Amino acid sequence: MKEQKHKGDSIVIYDGECMLCSNAIRWILKFEKDQTLKFATLESDSISDIPIGEDRETIFFYSEGRVHNRSTAIFKIAKHFRSPWSWIRFFGVLPKTLTDTCYRLIAKNRYRLFGKVDDVCVLPQTLGDRYID
Repeated sequence: MKEQKHKGDSIVIYDGECMLCSNAIRWILKFEKDQTLKFATLESDSISDIPIGEDRETIFFYSEGRVHNRSTAIFKIAKHFRSPWSWIRFFGVLPKTLTDTCYRLIAKNRYRLFGKVDDVCVLPQTLGDRYID
C-alpha cells in the first residue's frame, strides 16, 4: 500500500498563474488564525499523491484525507480564519448548486478580470515548510 506523504496536512491547492488566486492566498495568510495551512500550486509535482483530477478552474482543499473543490473548499478553508472572516463558512448552508455556479462564473473569467502572472507565484520564503514546491 502506497504511503501518502501528505497525511494529516491541510493543504490549499491553487492556480499559481492566476492573479486572483495568488492574491487570495496572501489574504488567507493575513487572516488565518492557526497558521496550520500548507500551500501548493496546481503546477506542483509534490502533490501528485493527492487525487485532484483534471479540473484546473478551481481551488482545492485537502484535509483529513479528503479533497474539496470550488465553493466547498472555500467554506472549509474559512474555518481557519480569524473572526469575523471565519463566518464565511456559514454560506455553506446555501445550495451547493448556487455557490458552485457563482464560483464557476468567477473562475471561468478570472484571467480576463484579474490577470495572469508571468511566472508561478511563489509565496514568501518565510512560510518555510508550509509551502509545498
